[in-house]
Amino acid sequence: SPEQQSTLFEPFITTRSKGTGLGLAIVKRIIDQHHGSIHFETHKDAGACISITLPTHHSEPTEASQAPLEIPPQSFIKPLQQKPKAD
Repeated sequence: SPEQQSTLFEPFITTRSKGTGLGLAIVKRIIDQHHGSIHFETHKDAGACISITLPTHHSEPTEASQAPLEIPPQSFIKPLQQKPKAD
């Protein structure tokens, strides 16, 4: 859904009853630190396709890539509301 796509890489956001909601936030941070990119496409009734691109050359670290991952001080996970599938 568009709501899920807009929060896909935010920490502590999950659609599952278990888990922390940190997985994709960490993946995105690692990719950013390596000057790469991540792209996803959803396919109705067929899942999603995620592409990760990383450069093949080494570059000097930037101030942004060395900054710590900012995770808000929260002690809860915000589940996204999913609409029931129509039969």
